[in-house]
Order: sequence, then C-alpha cells, then structure tokens
Amino acid sequence: MLVLPTGAGKSLCYQLTALILPGLTLVVSPLVALMVDQLRQLPPSIPGGILSSSQTNEESSETLRLLCEGHLKSETDQISKYLYDNNITAKSYHSGIPASHRSRTQELFCSNKIRVVVATVAFGMGLDKSDVGAVIHYSLPESIEEYMQENGRAGRDGRLSHCHLLLDDNTYYKLRSLSYSDGVDEYTINKFLCQIFNNDTNVLGDICSLVKESASRKFDMKEELELGETQYVRLLPQLNVTCTLHFHKTSPGLLSDKDMLVAMILKKSETKQGHYVFDIPTIANCVGVTTIDVSNQLLKLKLSGEITYELKDPSFCYVIAKKPEDMCSLATYFTRWLSDVESHKVRKLDAMFKIARFAATECRKDNGCSDSLHTSCMNRNISDYFSGGCDVLLAESVNKMSKSSPFLRADIKIPSVLTQLVRAITNIIRSMTV
Repeated sequence: MLVLPTGAGKSLCYQLTALILPGLTLVVSPLVALMVDQLRQLPPSIPGGILSSSQTNEESSETLRLLCEGHLKSETDQISKYLYDNNITAKSYHSGIPASHRSRTQELFCSNKIRVVVATVAFGMGLDKSDVGAVIHYSLPESIEEYMQENGRAGRDGRLSHCHLLLDDNTYYKLRSLSYSDGVDEYTINKFLCQIFNNDTNVLGDICSLVKESASRKFDMKEELELGETQYVRLLPQLNVTCTLHFHKTSPGLLSDKDMLVAMILKKSETKQGHYVFDIPTIANCVGVTTIDVSNQLLKLKLSGEITYELKDPSFCYVIAKKPEDMCSLATYFTRWLSDVESHKVRKLDAMFKIARFAATECRKDNGCSDSLHTSCMNRNISDYFSGGCDVLLAESVNKMSKSSPFLRADIKIPSVLTQLVRAITNIIRSMTV
C-alpha cells in the first residue's frame, strides 16, 4: 500500500508499470471523474481506455474489443515492422486495421507483390492462393486440428513448402491458463437462461433477441442451446436489432397507408428528433414476418429514396421452441457440459504442446533422430493422435505444474523473447528460396 498526499505522484505507480512491463496494466479507481482525469494525463506512449457504469454499450464494448485485440495487434505490427526493416517485404493483417487496408494487403499478397503477411489466424481461412511457400507459427496453436488446418495453407500447388513452429513454453502456460479462465459458474448460467426464457417478454414462437454486450458472459449459443435431447430454442441469423430510421420523400402517414410494415413502425417506434427508433424483432412479430423480411423491406425503401436508417446492437436472435420445466436442472446440465468442453480444450492444447516439444527437444535423445528426421517423428505422433485421440497421446502426464510454476507467471514475460522469436522468423524466411 502506498499513501501519498495529493500531487505527490501516485499515478506513477501504474504508469511506470504500464511503460516498463509487457502486457496489460489494470487500474481500479473509485470515481468515474478520477478515471477520466487519469486517462487524460497518460503520456502518449501509454494507450489507455475506461470501463465504467456511465458508458454506453457501444463505448464499453469498443474498449473491451481493443483490450482483447491490443496484444495481438501489437505483436503483429512489431513483427511486420522488424521484417520490413530487414529488407523483407511484409505487411500486418488484423481486425484493428481498416477493412480497405486489409483487402489491399490480401491483394498484394495474392499477386506476390509482398512476400510475407504477419496475421492473426483468421487471415488464412478464406485465402485463395495456391503457391504459399511457408506457414510460420509464431505461437503455439491451441490444438493439433488447428495446427494441421493452418499448415494446409502451404504447398497447395504441389511444390515443396515449409511449415515452422516457434515453440515457447510461456505461450503454452498462458494458453492453458486462459483455457481454464473460460469457465462459467452455475449461478451465471442460470441467470443467463432466465434472460433467454423470460416469461414476461419472450413468448413461444415469437422472435426474441439478446444483445451480445448485455449478456453476462459470451456464449456460443448455437452449440449450447441446441445440444441435448430437447431443442429449447431455434437460432436465427445474428442481426443488429435496433434501427434508427428517418423518412425523406413521402410523409410517414401516406407511406403507412400503402405499407403495413411502415404502419407498424410508426405504431411501435420511439420518436427522437424526427427519427424513429424501433426493435426489428418486435416489428417482425407484430407483422407476422421474419427479421430477414423486415431487413429486406427496409433496404427496398432505402433504395427507393424513401428512408435512410442506421442499425446497431449486434444480437443473437432466436425463437423459443420449448420452455424448460426446471430451470435449475437445465443450468446444471449446461454447467457440466461447459466443464467438459473446457477440459477437452485443455487436453487438446496439452497434446499439441507435447507433440511440438517432443519434436523440438526429445526426438534426437529418444530415437536418435537427426534434424532432418524431426518432421517424420512429428508426423507419426500426429497420426497416432488422430488414430487414438488425445487421451491416448496424453496417457503419460504432460509436465505436471506446481502452483509456483510459470503457469502462474505467464504474463511476466522476458522482453527479449519477442526479439528472439522475430529474429528466428527473419532467418527462416531468408533461408527459403524465393
């Protein structure tokens, strides 16, 4: 605890931490005004954000998005810059870059105008390029399935290609820690289910919505609510459910005489400074159509010049097929199911780490393999994994970790690790034939 008078420099306690140490610095302040003042006084070299009860959903979700993506974006940009400074044409690709710039980067890469794209894993999913010469994993994939899928981007033209994995124990410890942190307690699940099956507002057969950012936790609803013997809800396409609309050509009254949808919008909307704000699922239920029908009709009116509108509040949309008789039992079921998913995810990560670590450190010692045979050993272990599953592969324990192990210290990284890994990437790229 540090007790100092006003103006004595207490803010340095977290400012120096944020400046010197890698990772995220979290500051808890008792007053919103104090948060705003502290953020305003941060030096330009320390980016920051605020989470408080006074923020709108959009403001808080944007801060959370930046927090989640900041670490990935920082490393992606650092690696890209390092490669570029060492005469390797490279660009970064992540969600923090404007869509137009991302598209341009993909075009340059596909046309061989740039040699390297440093990207988050989503980049390769829709990549239409057969002559990728190498895939370099800067960090450990979360499963062997992911590893194989991502490596599959290379060598689709039938030519020799290379796949490299830079293995760092700290990454494994951190990923394992994050896997356990995804757990959800039964109370939270019960609260979430009560929100889904709200007896006062959500009626059987009606289209309902749940704004993503208002949920207490983020769920993969399609899997979690449709699993089991009983289908309680039917998932609909995700949608921005709040529409702010403005009429232009024809008066709203005249237009409503010809269009039942417009008539219902006028009836159910809240008016704000000449704009009509309404909930799309509510309008769909009242008219007796789907949310897709409402969206299509709004677009048609917009193209005809009758209206302009803005959409917000990305939401899960669903129809309740059956309400549970016992909410507590259903919550218990989902809690167990989520726990199984969490355990399975950890086992898959353990299997990935064991295979990679064996290829990197144990292969020569156990089997007398030279460097050139490491790939064969790794391929054999991967084949065994897909034949017998990760439980067979992990029959022997994987690095039993005590409470004092790096598992609990994963966020305190040695600053030189990033530089060492980036240099390794540079050497790999230079060793490849163009």
